[in-house]
Amino acid sequence: HHWLIKAVANSYSYLPPGTGTLSRVFTGEILRIGGSVFEVGLQIAAPVLAATLVADIVIGLLGKASPQMPLLLLGPAIKSILGIGILVVALKYWPDMFSRLFTSSMTHAQELLHLAR
Repeated sequence: HHWLIKAVANSYSYLPPGTGTLSRVFTGEILRIGGSVFEVGLQIAAPVLAATLVADIVIGLLGKASPQMPLLLLGPAIKSILGIGILVVALKYWPDMFSRLFTSSMTHAQELLHLAR
């Protein structure tokens, strides 16, 4: 968090408020970076989404095979436990991913400051 505060403080000395311009390149870069935020969110959520989709399909097939099973009561619990389990397994890969994403976000922020100048 200290790096973020320092970056914001340095950005005011590099580009004082009111002196930036909105060029076509700057606006395009903002939109591209905003799209990458959604891409990263989808990458983080993809394993859990895929696992719960498979669980929904399996629960649906089980419901058709044996209608007397109380799958409407068991389904949410099974999907919650499965989602938490997938997240716990995925935690192993998060530090490297977040380190890479933080470095690239700092690079993108610096590029945006240069484009706004």
